[in-house]
Amino acid sequence: MKYLVVAVGCALLFCSVMVNAQKKKISVSPPDKSLVSEAEVLVMVGGEDVNQDSVDIKLNNVDLRDKVRYLGSMAYVALTLNKGENRLLVMNNGQVEKQLTYLFQENEPPPKGYTRFIFHDAFLNSGCGDCHDLEMKPFDYKNIVYSEEAISLCLECHDDRLQAKYIHGPVGAGICTPCHDPHGNERQFLLTRKGNSLCEICHEKERIQKHLTKLQETKAGSSTSCLDCHDPHGTEKKFHLK
Repeated sequence: MKYLVVAVGCALLFCSVMVNAQKKKISVSPPDKSLVSEAEVLVMVGGEDVNQDSVDIKLNNVDLRDKVRYLGSMAYVALTLNKGENRLLVMNNGQVEKQLTYLFQENEPPPKGYTRFIFHDAFLNSGCGDCHDLEMKPFDYKNIVYSEEAISLCLECHDDRLQAKYIHGPVGAGICTPCHDPHGNERQFLLTRKGNSLCEICHEKERIQKHLTKLQETKAGSSTSCLDCHDPHGTEKKFHLK
C-alpha cells in the first residue's frame, strides 16, 4: 500500500510537470524592470494562447480589461503611468502570467536593477494601424499594409537615409527591421543586436573577424567595430566608408 501511494504521488507530480511544461508562455513588452521616460505607453502581450477577450491587465490594482484590444494572438493596451514605480499584473485565461514593474521617470539614468526601454516614436504616437491591416480577418500580424509600396513604410519618416551616393543595400530596399525594432527595446537606435553581431545577420562572422584582424595589423590600429569605418546606412564613399 505504501508503495502504491508513492507511485500514485509520483504519477500526479509527473502529470503536473508535463502540463506546466506544455503550457505556452506569453511575452510582454516592455519587459519587467523597464524604465520609461513617457507617462503614456503601449504594452503588448503576445502568445499562441492569447485570443479574443482572454487577457486581463491590472495597473496599480486598477482593472483595465475593457481597454485591452486584440490583433490575432496579440493584445495591446494604452497605459498612463504614475511617476515612480508602477505594478502591472498580466493574466491570460484567468491565470496569472506576468507580474511586472515599470518605472516612469524623465531624464534620469536607470537605477540599479532597471533597464531603459526606448519606444519607437511612430509606434507610441500612432499605434498599430499605420503598419498593420487591422481589418484583416483572421488577423495575421506578419501581413503588413503599406500606403504605397513595401519599401516606402520606414522611408515615409526616414527618407533622409536615401540621400547618400552609396546606400547600404537593406536601406535602399527599405528592409529596416532586421536591424531596428519597429516597436521599441532597450538598445540605442532600437537595434536588434549588439555590436558587430548586428552585421553578422548578413555578413559572415569569420569574414568580419578576418577583416578586423587584418586592420589591427596595419595603420588602422585597434579597430574592433565595423562602425569605426563604415556607416550602416550610406555615405558619399564606396563601401560606405566614413
